[in-house]
Amino acid sequence: MNLSIKTKKLSIITDVILFLFVVLIFILLIQKLDLPSYNEYEETMALFNSGNYKSVEEENEVYIKKIRNDFGINILYGKEVADYAASVNAVEQYDQNIINNNLKQIYAALQTYPDDVFDIFKSRKYPLYIMIVDKFNNNTLALASRNSLNQYRLFVSNTNKFERAFHHEMFHILEYYMSDKKKNLYANWNDFNPDGFMYESNTSKLDNDYVYTSYSNGENVNMNPYFVTKYSKASDKEDRAEIFAELMIATKKPSYLGEGQNIKKKADEIDASIVENITSNKFPYDDILN
Repeated sequence: MNLSIKTKKLSIITDVILFLFVVLIFILLIQKLDLPSYNEYEETMALFNSGNYKSVEEENEVYIKKIRNDFGINILYGKEVADYAASVNAVEQYDQNIINNNLKQIYAALQTYPDDVFDIFKSRKYPLYIMIVDKFNNNTLALASRNSLNQYRLFVSNTNKFERAFHHEMFHILEYYMSDKKKNLYANWNDFNPDGFMYESNTSKLDNDYVYTSYSNGENVNMNPYFVTKYSKASDKEDRAEIFAELMIATKKPSYLGEGQNIKKKADEIDASIVENITSNKFPYDDILN
């Protein structure tokens, strides 16, 4: 009888030790993943939904946490980007009101992407840092980069073309990722261009040949263009990013997405690569592209 009691006590103690060990492992994993605690997330959600902020700074911090929680993306600005900004000839942004507006635009833009797009960044294998800057000391509006550790950086400045510039750079980020998954991703891209066409990296030499132009007197100057903007002719990567940006901000179907149009063929190729390498879920442009 005593032996039986001792055995039961030993079993209970063993179970308790195992339970505590599992709890300890869970806590260590949470700390390693740098995930927010449930309380922090609930407080962030409560503030975000209520809009009851004590200051614009507090609202900005809530948006930053929400973007990190929802999309796995880190936002940096001010002193946090000083060294990075210097490396790309940009000026840091410190104005909390401007940052507030930028954060809201970023959050709204990210919401238009299918949810599983962000699995790329949530996996932590390909972390994305969005750097909010005031301006670039040249004609740049935004830019994207990656380093040898596959850390992605997206710099975006305060401009009236903020949303379009953001989507343009997001496609560069997505192309970085897709190119790692599939070599020679766009090997046949030049087949979509005019015979003998060469991209020109010197943007001062770019012209409007083969470029889509707005309607004049009811007729389009270029009835079957190859490029959505003059800047598209700078490189094949810029060509694709410009098309993607136009698709993401389109509110109605432009003429160059009609059947048989050269830009439509390029847009279809971009969409097919995203479906194959990232997600088959719908983007906002699906209704006007298909």
